[in-house]
Amino acid sequence: SLYEILFSLSLISMAIFNNKFGFITGRFVEGIFSGLAIPLLFAIVINLKSVGTETKRLATFNSISALGFVIGPFVFTAMINYFDYRISLVLFSSLIIFIALIFLKYQLPIQDDNINLNQDISLKKILKSKNSFEKFSTIFLAKSFYGFLITSVPSFLLVYLDTDIDIQTFIFYLCSLFIIGQIIIEKILTKFPRSHLENYLPVILALSLLQVIYTKNISYIYLAAIIHSLLVTIGYLNFSYKTSNPREFAFFSSLSDIGMVIGAFLATLGINGTYVIICLMFIPFVRTIFIDEREIRAEKLFPFVGIISMFKLYKKHKNPSLYPDTEILDKLKKDLTFEKYLVDTNDNQISLLFTGDFCPNLFDYQISESLKKIIYKHDFRLLNLEGVQNTDQSKNSAFHNISEKTFKSIVNPDENKYLFNLLSFVNNHVLDQGTKIYNEYFFKIKNTNTDNLDIFNSKLLIKQLNSIKIGFFAITFGNNVFWRKNNDVISIKPDDILINPKIKKKLEKIIKNYKNQVDYLIMSYHWGYESEYLPSKTQVNCFEILKDFGIDVIYGHHSHIIQPYEIKLSDKNDSLCLYSCGNLNTTDDMPENIYEQGIMYSVNLELINSCIKIQKVEPIFIESKVIGTNIKEIDIIKKNQSLSYNNWLDYL
Repeated sequence: SLYEILFSLSLISMAIFNNKFGFITGRFVEGIFSGLAIPLLFAIVINLKSVGTETKRLATFNSISALGFVIGPFVFTAMINYFDYRISLVLFSSLIIFIALIFLKYQLPIQDDNINLNQDISLKKILKSKNSFEKFSTIFLAKSFYGFLITSVPSFLLVYLDTDIDIQTFIFYLCSLFIIGQIIIEKILTKFPRSHLENYLPVILALSLLQVIYTKNISYIYLAAIIHSLLVTIGYLNFSYKTSNPREFAFFSSLSDIGMVIGAFLATLGINGTYVIICLMFIPFVRTIFIDEREIRAEKLFPFVGIISMFKLYKKHKNPSLYPDTEILDKLKKDLTFEKYLVDTNDNQISLLFTGDFCPNLFDYQISESLKKIIYKHDFRLLNLEGVQNTDQSKNSAFHNISEKTFKSIVNPDENKYLFNLLSFVNNHVLDQGTKIYNEYFFKIKNTNTDNLDIFNSKLLIKQLNSIKIGFFAITFGNNVFWRKNNDVISIKPDDILINPKIKKKLEKIIKNYKNQVDYLIMSYHWGYESEYLPSKTQVNCFEILKDFGIDVIYGHHSHIIQPYEIKLSDKNDSLCLYSCGNLNTTDDMPENIYEQGIMYSVNLELINSCIKIQKVEPIFIESKVIGTNIKEIDIIKKNQSLSYNNWLDYL
C-alpha cells in the first residue's frame, strides 16, 4: 500500500512539473519505489502456501500485475476525454492513493506462519552460491524481451507494421495474452519439464521476431507475448526454488533488470535491433560457459547437450568436497558393511541383490564365475534395464538398444538359469524408441513362461517367499523424449515430491495402495543427477517422505557412479535407501574408469514379530575390464580400488 501511495505521488509530480525534467525524474522515482516493493511482495507471495503450488502463486501474482496494465490505459484514456491531461494524471493518482489507503486500513492477515522476511544473506554468499548465473539467466532473457517490446511499441513497431491499432488496444492485447499465458502455465508445466521449456521457449521467441520482420504480421508479436509469459514464470520459478527472502531476490532481480535496459536500447536501433535480441535468445547456450562441468546435464541443457558433452560432460570431475551440499556425509561410515546381528537360518528370511544400470554397449560382456556364485546365492536379484531391445539393426547402442546377445550374456548366461531374475524397466531411456517398442519388449520378457524371470514397471509386482509378500514397482524422474507417454511408466521428479502438493498426494495414494497389498515394498527410482558421487539434499529429504508413505527400500540408479546408502531402523519395518548402485556396465560414451566401476548391494531381511528387519547390508564392489578383443569381464574388486569409495573417504 505504501508503494502505491509513493508511486502515485511520482505521477502527481509529473503533472506538476509538466516538462522533460518532471517526466524523467518522476519515472526514475517510480522505478525506485517499484524496486523497493517488488522483492518484498515476491517473498510474501512465494511463501503463501495456502494459495497453492509455487507455479499457481507466481501465475496469480503476475496476472494481477498485468491486469493493471490492461485496465490502466483505458481508464486514463477515458479520463482525458473529459479532463485536461495534467488534471487526469492527478485524478488517476488520487484514485490509486484512495485504494491504497483502504488496503492500508483493512490489511488482510498473512495466513502462513513460516514466512521469513528477515533472513540475512550476505552479498558474498549470494555471489558464491551454486548456479548463481543460471538462476537469473532466464529472467534476464525475459526482461530483455520485455524492455525491447514495450519500447518498440511507441517508437516504431505500429508504424512499421502499418496497422490501425492504437497504443491502448495494442497494450490491452499484449497484457491479455500475458494473463492467459499465466493461467495455462501450471497445466503446461505438468506436461513438459521446466528445463526443456526453458531452453526451447527462447528459440520460439526468436522465430516469432523473425516472422515479424519478414511477414510484417502483428499476430507474431501476440504469439511472442504468450510465450514470453511462460518464460517469465519459469524464470521466477528459478528464483523461488532457491530463494524466498527479499534480499537475495532483490539482488538477482537487479542483475536481471539490466536486461530491460539492453532490450530498450536495442529497440531504439529500429527494426534492425530485432536481430540483436534474437542473439540474446541463445543465452541458455552461452551460460554453459559459466557453469561448472558437474552442472552440465542433459536435463538442464537438452538442445545443446550433444555438443557440450563432447567436451565437458564426462571429464574427470573435480573433488566434490568443494560442493558440500548434502547431509548424507553425517551418516557415512568408513566400514560400509552394516550388520545388526548374526543372521540365523530360518524360514523367515529373504536375501536380495541390488545391481545398477545395465547399459547398451558395443562390447561383449561376461560375468566372472566367482561373481556369479555370489549373485546366485540371493533369492531376488535386481537389475535396471537402461534401454530396450529392438530387432531393427539400425538402432544400435547409441539409441539405447540392448542387443539380444548382450542381454543373454548378462541376464541369462547359463541356459534356463537367470542370473538376474527381477528386471526394473522404468528410466529416462525406456521410451527412446517409442511406446510400441517398449510394450513389445516388456511383454516379450513378461511372457517367457518361466518362474525364474520377471520384469516390472510402475505397476505393482508381488513376489512371495517364505510367507513374506514383497512388492516391487518403479518410477523415474522423467524420460528423454518427454512428449512420449506410457501409463505404465510414472515420471515424478524428486523436487516435485517436496514442493508440489498435487504430485505428492498422487504418489502417496499410489504407495499406500501398493503397501496395503504386501508386507514389504521396494521402489526402484531412477533419480538424482549423472556423475555425482553423493546424493543431493533433495534425495535425502525425499527418502524421509517416501519412508513415511510406506516405502521400505529405495533402489536408486541413474548417476552411473555409485553412492552411499542410508538405513532407518524402526519399531516397524526397517527402511533402506540405496541412493545409487552405479553401473553394471557402461555405455560407449562413458569410457572413464569410474563409470566402469559399480556396486552390488547384498541385503538380508528377516521377519521378526510381524515386522521385517534389515539384518545385513553388504556392498560388493565390481569393475568391468577388457580381457580380449571386444570382450569385457565384470568381476569383484576390493573396496579400496573403487574410485568412488576413495572419494567418499576424502570427506571424512
